[in-house]
Amino acid sequence: MLGSKNTFFLQDRETLAEKRHHLINVLIDFGVEDLDRWLTSFDFFVKNPQEFDGATIVKDLNTIADYDAPAANHDYKYLHIDFWSFKGLIEKLKSDFQYGKDQEKTGKGSITAYTRAVLLWLSTPLYYLLLIFKSLKKCQQFQKEY
Repeated sequence: MLGSKNTFFLQDRETLAEKRHHLINVLIDFGVEDLDRWLTSFDFFVKNPQEFDGATIVKDLNTIADYDAPAANHDYKYLHIDFWSFKGLIEKLKSDFQYGKDQEKTGKGSITAYTRAVLLWLSTPLYYLLLIFKSLKKCQQFQKEY
C-alpha cells in the first residue's frame, strides 16, 4: 500500500494452508475470540497477495514466522476505507487504534502496541499527503499511456 514489500502470500497454496492452520492455533493460544475477522484478512490476502505489505516501517512484531497478523488486519481495513470523506478519517483512526488492540491481543506489550497506534494517528497528515502524491503519479502515468 505504501511501497513496502512483503512476500508472505506469494508462497504456494499448500504452505499458506499450513500457515493458516498454525495462525489459528496461535490466535487460540492468545485467547483471541474474533477469529473470523483475522481469517477474513488472511484469506483476502491469499487471493490478493499484491495488496499486502505488512508492517510498513518496523517489521519486528510477527505473529507467526514472517507474518504480522495485526498488520494484515490493518492493511485489510485500510483497503476498505474511503479516505476522502470525514467518515473515512474516523474509520482510519479507529483502524489505527484497533491495530494497537490487535497487537496487544497477540502478546505485545501495551506500550509497544499503543505507541504504534498513536504514531499512526500522528502520521495521518503525512498519510494523506502520500495518497495525494500517489494519485498524481497515477494520473501522470495514465496521461503518458494515452
